[in-house]
Amino acid sequence: MSRKNILTFAFTSILLTMFLFYIDEGYYNFNWMLKWSNWFAFLLYAVPLFGFQVLISYGLKKIFPKYPKSSLAIGAITGIILALVFVIMILSFP
Repeated sequence: MSRKNILTFAFTSILLTMFLFYIDEGYYNFNWMLKWSNWFAFLLYAVPLFGFQVLISYGLKKIFPKYPKSSLAIGAITGIILALVFVIMILSFP
């Protein structure tokens, strides 16, 4: 996997997580950044988002080696959806 793909997945996971925290934790502002506990929760979202994107993209490249560019986009979209479902399921259990 190339460095460009890793940076793309890191950027998308951080950007999406910042948006989610902007609308949820910060009440439409970035004041959530002032508390260390919110950064821990931020990592609980960002790391699975990044990991699932990498795993899905890697798996797609193994299955379809002739389509590297489409595996990046499909890996990012599918990885984000699966990671959000995973995080919501983990955090919703008592």
